[in-house]
Amino acid sequence: MFLRVTERVFIECFSSTQPLIDRVVALFALYTFHNTQPSSSAPPILVSPNIAIPIDIYEEMVSLPLNLTAPHLLRLRPYVVHILTSLLDARLFEILPHSSLRAQNPSVLPREVFVIEGQDASTVPQPAAHEDVVDEDGASLSKKPKKKKGRPSKRDKARKAKDALASLEKYVDKNTVYLIDEASQQPLGPGSEPESTHVVLGQAPHTSLGNYLARKNDLLATVSDDGVGMSDRQVALRRANEAVLERLRQIDAMAAEKGLEVGGEGGEKTGLKRVERAVEELRQGSGSCGILGLLEGAGLGTLR
Repeated sequence: MFLRVTERVFIECFSSTQPLIDRVVALFALYTFHNTQPSSSAPPILVSPNIAIPIDIYEEMVSLPLNLTAPHLLRLRPYVVHILTSLLDARLFEILPHSSLRAQNPSVLPREVFVIEGQDASTVPQPAAHEDVVDEDGASLSKKPKKKKGRPSKRDKARKAKDALASLEKYVDKNTVYLIDEASQQPLGPGSEPESTHVVLGQAPHTSLGNYLARKNDLLATVSDDGVGMSDRQVALRRANEAVLERLRQIDAMAAEKGLEVGGEGGEKTGLKRVERAVEELRQGSGSCGILGLLEGAGLGTLR
């Protein structure tokens, strides 16, 4: 089976869709491969006595010398004629029906088709054995081979990654907006390079922001000081701030163990440092509501 499949791969290169130089190389390879089989061994080894070839591919192979008319291929014509004559005189070929009838077993060899980078895979010519069988009325009698199962090849993964990256770049370019200062109507950012972000992040969430502020004000009004002393509700607010701060410290420590960084991209104005300052402001009773005041600028001052 190995011998037959190998010879079949060489024979399929004789198709008219292949370049002439590829057909010449396939003929030399078929001649060399078939004639270097072991003629005697102990114990005896199976050999392939004949070369199975469809009638249409056989005609393409026989007419190969007539197609070598280009100046750079003309010098190969005597060698091609000699090899073809040797194969035909030895009566090695076993003529099969037309390749469209798929008389070989299996009818289609599984393979990976080489695609040049940047070329559409749908435009790559397939071997002749892949053509559909049609009846007298032109109706198809066979179905297109299904995509092979199993894990994708490295080439497929690379192609999908490039397509995904190109789609992401188009999406980012289409949905990028520049940040504008609402007061001065000037672009934000240093110098002549305005800051950009996604269109969703560039628009203030007025509805959700209003709901958040209303609920927060109700909460702060409920836990506010009654003028006599620190109420139990304000103690609960401090404990909640301390609990959130401790949890953030644990997350930061766990990230540091894995070599990660949490919330440090914005410097001192973001992340754990700002939360610590906001909680400290609440401890000092400076009128801050702790982490509930981050939206209004809590934690931006300097610790005393």
